[in-house]
Formats: sequence, structure tokens, C-alpha cells
Amino acid sequence: MDRWAKVMPSLNLQGFNRVWFWMAVVAVQLALVVLALIEPKLAFAIIGAALLFFLALKYPFLAVLGVIAARLLSTSALSLRIGPASISAFEPMYVMTFVAILMHTAQDRKSRLHIFDGGRLLLALLIWAFVSVAWSPDRGEGLAIVIRLGIAFALIWLLSSEIRTPERFYTALWTWIGVTCLYVLLGQILGVSDSSLYSDVQFKTMQGGNRVGGLGQHPNWFAMGIAFAVNPALALAYSERNRKLRLLAAACALWMILGVISTGSRGALMGVGVGSVFMALHNKRLMALLSRYWIVIVGLFAAALLYGLGSLTGAFYRIATRGISTLLEGDVRVANWKVCLQMIGDTFGFGIGGGGYSALVHDYDDRLAMGLYAYPHGIVWDVMAHYGIIGLGLLVAFSWYLMKAFRATARDVRGTSMELWLIGMGAGVVSYWTHGLVEFHFTDKPYWAFVGLFLGLIAAARQVAKDPEALRRYLRKSRAASDDGQGFNPPDTAG
Repeated sequence: MDRWAKVMPSLNLQGFNRVWFWMAVVAVQLALVVLALIEPKLAFAIIGAALLFFLALKYPFLAVLGVIAARLLSTSALSLRIGPASISAFEPMYVMTFVAILMHTAQDRKSRLHIFDGGRLLLALLIWAFVSVAWSPDRGEGLAIVIRLGIAFALIWLLSSEIRTPERFYTALWTWIGVTCLYVLLGQILGVSDSSLYSDVQFKTMQGGNRVGGLGQHPNWFAMGIAFAVNPALALAYSERNRKLRLLAAACALWMILGVISTGSRGALMGVGVGSVFMALHNKRLMALLSRYWIVIVGLFAAALLYGLGSLTGAFYRIATRGISTLLEGDVRVANWKVCLQMIGDTFGFGIGGGGYSALVHDYDDRLAMGLYAYPHGIVWDVMAHYGIIGLGLLVAFSWYLMKAFRATARDVRGTSMELWLIGMGAGVVSYWTHGLVEFHFTDKPYWAFVGLFLGLIAAARQVAKDPEALRRYLRKSRAASDDGQGFNPPDTAG
């Protein structure tokens, strides 16, 4: 009551008529019951959002962790389709948390939201995407994409503002890893072609190959959702002070890699591998750890191929035998990329406008337009075809700005556990962009949340770098000296 009175003084809840109050409560309950009969998922989403809203008023950071978890677990099969938009548990939880943060801002008269690195570049990209709708052949889809981009960029703003201390980042990263491991487990149980989640969504790529799709998703999208957390988990496995937590982080990384392999996604596994190389090149000690770790992965992979691993053997075999040859033979990816190049050429570098690919692809390739996979098949291709040279330039500029901020900050906290966290997060971004060369839409979901987490860590590391005493607290010690059974307080990590 006190918090509400401070935020909105015009509400005199103490003098509120009890009869009217209970009438309102009953009315809300009846409305939710009726809604549950019509669409149960929406009713439960509203209840969850309301609970999170009140939680966010008291504990904003816990609500932010809830938003991260909802972002990772929300898929099309668990969403309600309303026109061109899909509403899952994430959207109402995200909105309620954002509103609660704004109410805290009004109460404290001090903004909790901070400008993040490269934010103006993303704002310029959002504006250009909106302008491009003017010449798009499908303006409805173009506007839907602009809305999704706005939500994604605002999510970066929220996460990078609320995760600005090492302790908060540490908690958020373990949340991300834990939820991803749960995501893999659910995928192994429910993500097969005969699952009820796939009653309305059947993917030919899952038939006969025993690929795991994960909660109603295409296998490649499922793999993408897993891959972000692998290399950050490896960084924790190296830097964590507590031996049990080190082993847990290593086990989580192994579990997630096996989850990626079970999808049969070559791009995702390649992305994780490139991310590990990125980590090794940034730290010589990490190079030794990763070399041993990947030897174990290769050994398990070979054993699965030689001796079989049940229904997952087909997915393993797909990765091992179908690689570059698929591209050389000319699959649907190559056909889509050719169309993207033709589109940007025909529009003098301006692009066809947001959301226009599906509406125009039949003018370039009838065979492709009649298939199931007529979309750009890659973020670079997606942005190039729709937003032209200007959109691609803004995206590249933001990515360069992000990596520049990462390198400068890692240099400032060299020799600390935060350096390893930065390297692991940077590897997650590199993994996504590696896979994103051959797959995904520009607006695919977990990436922008991951970027918000990354930018929050960069902000936290900058603050630590300015304080010599705080910097000393995070210096890595020898493993023998630090194995005292303590957790994160502070993370004097293994060297």
C-alpha cells in the first residue's frame, strides 16, 4: 500500500470501499475463468504477468531474471498467434517488468535506464527499418518487424541497465545457463517429430533423421537457443572459485553441446567451435582447457557414430557427413542468397523494404517460392535484402562498436575473473554470427537479450576498472589457494 501511495498519490487505497474492492476482485476472477475456457495459455500468461508485476515492484532484479527465463523458453508452439504477432509468456512479463521499472523511476525521481554502447546506431537502424516500410510490397509484415525490433532493442536497454554490477551479471549468467539446460532437457523429451507440440508444425528435416526440434521449433532454431550459453559456461568452468560449481559449469557446457549435436545442426556446432577458438585466441590458459575439453567432445562424438546412441545417432551422422558438400551442391540457402543479391541490385542498394521478401521472391525464383524455406537464410542476407546498404552498414557498425567496447574493457580488467566472463560472452556473440551467416531472421529472439547481458557486463567491468580496490578483489589466484569451498564472495577465480 505504501509503495502504491508513493508512486500514485491520487489512489487513496486506505479509504477504498471494501464492497467495491471485493466486487472488482470477483469480476477479475470471473474474467480470467472465462478467458481460461477460451484460451488457457493467455489466461495463465496474464496471471503470471500480474504476479511478476508485483514482484518487480518489490524486487526489480528478480523480475528481470524472470524475463530472461521467459525469453529463452518462449517458442512459437507455446505462443498465441494474434494476426502477425505471437504472444507468449515473455511479452506480458516483459511489459509488466518494464512498467514496474518506470514506476520505480517515477518514485525515486532518478532513471534506472541508461544509454548503452551503440544504442544510437540501433535507434538509427530502427528508424531506417520503419522508413523502408514506405516502399515495401508487404507493409503489414514490415510494420510487424519494426515492432519486434523495437521490443528487442528496448530489451537490450532494460537488461543492460539492470545488470550493471559483477554480482548481478554472475547471477544472470547462471540463470541463463540453468534455463538453457532445462530447455535442452525439455527438448529431448518433447522435441521429436511425433510430439503433440508438432501437431500443427511438421518439418521435413526432422523426418527420418531423428533430429530434435525442441518445443515445437525447427531443429536449427532450437540449436541456436542452446548455443549462446556454451562458451560462457566454459568460461565459468575455468574461472569459478568453488570446485563443485566449476564441475557443474563444465557439465552444463557438455550437456548443452550434446543438445546442439542432437539437433543435427551443423551451423550451430560450427558456431560453438568458432566461439571456442575465439576464447582460446584471447587467453593462452583457456586454450589448454578448451583443447582438452573438445578432445572429450570429439571422443564422445566418435563413440556415438561407431557404437550408436539410440535415436540420436541419425543427428550425429548428419553433422559428420553433410557439411560443405551441401552448399557446393546448391541447396535452398544458395538459391535464397542469389535472390537477395538480385534484390539489392534491382533496388540500387536501398533494399526492398521491411517484410517484402516473401511477397517478391516469386518474381525471382518460382521453384523457391513454392517451397517451405523461401526466406533469406541468414542475418546478413536478411538485412541486405530488406534494408540495403544503409541497414547493413548500421548493423555492421553496431557489431564493430560492441566488439571494440569488449576488447577495451577486457584489457582494463586483464588478469581478473571478469576478463574471462567478457571473453566467454564475446565468444557467444561470435558463435551466433557464425551460425547467422547461413541461418535465421534478423529478429530472432535470444540474441538481443544476450547482447543486453553482454553490455551489462561491460558496464560493470568498467566500474570495477576505475576502482583499484575492487579490481584487486577480482584478481585470479592460484587454484590451490582458492579452493576453499567458498562461492561467489568475491569471485577470486582459478588462474
